[in-house]
Amino acid sequence: MSTLERYLGRKVEIIYMDRKGAISQRDIRPLAIAGDKVKAYCYAQQGLRFFRSGHILAWVPQPEEETSGKPEFYPRRKKTPGNPRLYG
Repeated sequence: MSTLERYLGRKVEIIYMDRKGAISQRDIRPLAIAGDKVKAYCYAQQGLRFFRSGHILAWVPQPEEETSGKPEFYPRRKKTPGNPRLYG
């Protein structure tokens, strides 16, 4: 078990180096780890992203906000007559 697996489902601040060598700081919520890939919700991009675990240079768990829940990955759509896929 990698050390990052302890933080699955929790908000974590990471320092990440992309393929080009650019370094960024991000807040993510790791959801799954498979091999060298980390599937996470990225708060900066407001969506699911995959990160290479070898490119995560550092991480620090963040305190949970009292009002925060799980991130909403797929916002609910309103049922409208113009959107037939949402009706039976």
